[in-house]
Amino acid sequence: NSSGLNVFLCRYLTPQKPPPGFESARAVIHLVSSIPFMKDAQSFIGEMDLWCTNQEFWDIGAGDEEEHATMLFNYLYYLVSMNKSSTAVAKNAPKSHPS
Repeated sequence: NSSGLNVFLCRYLTPQKPPPGFESARAVIHLVSSIPFMKDAQSFIGEMDLWCTNQEFWDIGAGDEEEHATMLFNYLYYLVSMNKSSTAVAKNAPKSHPS
């Protein structure tokens, strides 16, 4: 985590309500993709691979692939669990190709 402690990955994955005005999968994807990318080495001292909570991610205003992925997952998980955009997420999922 951002304090340098080892934390089990699943601790970061939980349904999280997106900010007001972002109630669709498309809106959430756009929101998360608009947050700048910044390597951990630029955000924190040292070369450790650190994971931030979504609140820390918002506070910093940038993050690497882990922060973007966990925020997107948490917002989409919330929307699906609230049955608001499960159709949109499934409808836009890539098609499986036969092997």
